[in-house]
Amino acid sequence: RILNEPTAAALAYGLDHDEKGTVAVYDLGGGTFDCSILALEDGVYRVLSTSGDPHLGGDDMDTWLMDRWRAEHADAELDARGLQALRFAAEAARCALGEGEEAEVELDGQSVIVSRADFDAGIAPLLERTADMCRRAVKDAGIEAADLDEVVLVGGATRTPAVRTLVAEAFGREPLSDMDPDRVVALGAAVQAGILSGAFAEMVLVDVTPLTLGYETMGGVVSQIITRNSPVPCQASEEVTTYAEGQTGVDFHIVQGEREMAADCRTLGRLHLTGIPPMAAGMARVKVTFSLDSDGLLSVGAVEERSGVEADVRL
Repeated sequence: RILNEPTAAALAYGLDHDEKGTVAVYDLGGGTFDCSILALEDGVYRVLSTSGDPHLGGDDMDTWLMDRWRAEHADAELDARGLQALRFAAEAARCALGEGEEAEVELDGQSVIVSRADFDAGIAPLLERTADMCRRAVKDAGIEAADLDEVVLVGGATRTPAVRTLVAEAFGREPLSDMDPDRVVALGAAVQAGILSGAFAEMVLVDVTPLTLGYETMGGVVSQIITRNSPVPCQASEEVTTYAEGQTGVDFHIVQGEREMAADCRTLGRLHLTGIPPMAAGMARVKVTFSLDSDGLLSVGAVEERSGVEADVRL
């Protein structure tokens, strides 16, 4: 079974605390962010909603520190190796700021001292983006922040004090700090392995898909087939037709995301249905089906129902 990281963290939380209730999982890793709301009751773990950004994480905090150094040393020319060394130095400084009030970014004998106050101010816009997604996840779950029983932190970037302060303000409660944010996902994955092997026979996991799935239609608009936060496994179909006389094929551009236009979403793949008998425009009956399994793996199939011609792809 493949697990989303926030879901795994909630499994670890439930095993460690043996509680019922509603839990928010704030997962800020090196390059991605996710917030999930889960309900735990009588051994059933049900994901109510999830929201996130696949391009937001601790690396962006390091980039702020790198930009600070380069602004103060505008005459410095760094090659690829120098940039990598600067990134390592920035990451070390970020970790140091988790413990002390100031840290130093140093490279080739040139250094910049950064205070925690300056660092917190610099990363504030990044953290506010995570707060917006937390509010969205709570709203999508149909609850209020006050209804949450606990908030679980996941990912090394959550060790940053400003992150913990923001989480406490966003959810109106202090997050749990007794679980190692670097290990909680691995522990949850082990719990899931226990479920699959029968060691936790009374535990059930019901997950959701984090992003909407669909395909591009005329004009570049996305036709949404499986919407965000749909429980998995799930399946949905839609019927389309041809728009040109004698058209013998249909290409499906499969995308993931919440934006209206396909160009603003992420491309997952393409499905080519060929061999449709030539007929008048609008006469073909093509049924396209999206199937999402419990691992979050997507299969897309299309069949022209008059002729039986079909094609499928697994993404």
